[in-house]
Amino acid sequence: MKILLPNRVLVLIALSFFCLPSAKAEASPTKEMIAGWWKAASNEEMDLLGKPIQVRLRGKEVAYLVEASFDRGRNEMFRTVIVRPQLQEVREIAEPVRGGIKVFDLDRDGVSEVVAISVGSGQGTESGVKSIVQFDGWDAIVLHQAEFESGCAADLSSCSSTEVSWKFSDLDNDGKLDLVEEVISSEGGANKPATKSKVVRKFIFKNGKLTIFDSRINGANK
Repeated sequence: MKILLPNRVLVLIALSFFCLPSAKAEASPTKEMIAGWWKAASNEEMDLLGKPIQVRLRGKEVAYLVEASFDRGRNEMFRTVIVRPQLQEVREIAEPVRGGIKVFDLDRDGVSEVVAISVGSGQGTESGVKSIVQFDGWDAIVLHQAEFESGCAADLSSCSSTEVSWKFSDLDNDGKLDLVEEVISSEGGANKPATKSKVVRKFIFKNGKLTIFDSRINGANK
């Protein structure tokens, strides 16, 4: 006796076969898998600090970024590694990608734009760089950077800081996200009030590049 299934059931079954391999291929690797791949190529001890964050490389390959710690000096202790499950390999990412990872696809082309920071400190000062990168294989390709810092003299007679904040917004009404950068600089001291200044810069993101926004050329400005 033949059992006839409704068309809707047949469609759902067919879709499940298409979805399962894709989901399996892009499943996040476990910490045990990542640790094993790392140890296969390095004798240095590494502790993973967070969950793998999925990114897509320029070739659309799925990879993962994971913040990690190493037994090193204070300014070299915290880093980020890139995991490529297709290759079953893990590597430490070179500067300027250390931590603070946030992932976007600003122009919806299937390639990830990654926001990251690199920071160091010493003798009462802290300085670093904030970057937007894409990944070409193992390499972080810098699209944009801005430096930040803060610190005071030993006697607190003078202090200064530069803060950088980024917001992503569609500046030219093309349905894709662009960059609005705000830089606030401050100078002061123990016996004088701080003076602050603010600079806002806008950048259009097209064809994998960030260029200065000009409303006369690029159109509407939100």
